[in-house]
Amino acid sequence: MHGYECGNLAQSAVFNIGQDSQTIDSQSTKLGIMVRQASPVNGWQLTASGFVGRTSYDGQRGKILDNLSATGMTSLSSEYSSTEAILAVTAGYTTNLSKTLRFKGSFEGSYDYENFAAYSEGSNFSWAARKLGQTSGGISAGPLYQPQKNLSYHLRVGTQRRTVVKGAQASYTANGTFYSVGSGLKSENYYDAEVGFDYLGSNGMSLTGSINGFNSEYKINGATAYISLNWDF
Repeated sequence: MHGYECGNLAQSAVFNIGQDSQTIDSQSTKLGIMVRQASPVNGWQLTASGFVGRTSYDGQRGKILDNLSATGMTSLSSEYSSTEAILAVTAGYTTNLSKTLRFKGSFEGSYDYENFAAYSEGSNFSWAARKLGQTSGGISAGPLYQPQKNLSYHLRVGTQRRTVVKGAQASYTANGTFYSVGSGLKSENYYDAEVGFDYLGSNGMSLTGSINGFNSEYKINGATAYISLNWDF
């Protein structure tokens, strides 16, 4: 027997690259379904999920050398979007430490496919469409405190490795000259921490939320927050 959940995920993120020389603001909305093993076996429970959605991007770049400008410098802006599909599987383990305290750990794996539309940055650069595939796998663990039957709070720390498996090569045109680049970073290790809550309402309704911070071995860092409203049927 399995439980089925439908959900909608909205996310906003801002990337600040090179001390304000480039920023990318992204807004993402996804809709999907989750299938969960109805009851744990020896403390283990499997969960699989699939989401599809769309992400819009707003990019800004300043301090770009330009010999056609009177100052020798220029700034660039771009607006583009992508469609995305995510498949994920999680094997979670739970054991009781006391009446209100539990230990939770998990192994996680996912595949993320994103199709970027072609776009331009000002009149200087135009980027070709790109299909990007990424895999990730990781482990996480932490305590869960449950003061009431339908309410719990959790703290989690974890590590994850992400790898580009498709579309590592990007193509663009700069002032009429075509370039293709594919020698950049293709894998990276991430470390993160999260605090959150879960509330179980009536008629199969549940509400979850969390705040997460992450840092990578190459000094990429950030924070995300989400809230999700779900129904079991």
